[in-house]
Amino acid sequence: KPAPAPGVVPKPSDAAVQWTMGKVGGTLDEALKAKELSYSYKGLDDEGAKVVAYIVAASGSLVELLLYGNSIGDEGAKALAEAVRSSGSLAHLILQLNNIGDAGAKAIADAVAASGSLAHLELRMNSIGDAAKRLLRDAVQGRRGFELNV
Repeated sequence: KPAPAPGVVPKPSDAAVQWTMGKVGGTLDEALKAKELSYSYKGLDDEGAKVVAYIVAASGSLVELLLYGNSIGDEGAKALAEAVRSSGSLAHLILQLNNIGDAGAKAIADAVAASGSLAHLELRMNSIGDAAKRLLRDAVQGRRGFELNV
């Protein structure tokens, strides 16, 4: 099957949604209507992050997403990056203390540069090298009031 276009987050399988919502609590419909989601320390991995990315992209009202202390790696970070790119409302994304490496950080940097709504990004305590940290800083350079912590 062809890859989705940039900025398009594919709908996850029912099984993936069920697994993720079982971890975080609540329903998909509730998550899609929320302004803030706190899914920290919920045991989410890359597959769970893909479901959360779908929620972000499909929501339209989500402003704050807290995902610290999970096991999200580069694939999950790439999915979340696509969600950031397509979201018109997400302002705060907290991803510290996950397993995100340089590939995930680069995808996030590209998405942040294209995002008009994101104003705060936390990526501390991941496995991001100096070059990827520079890409992230470059992505927000000139963005007045943007808070970036890597």
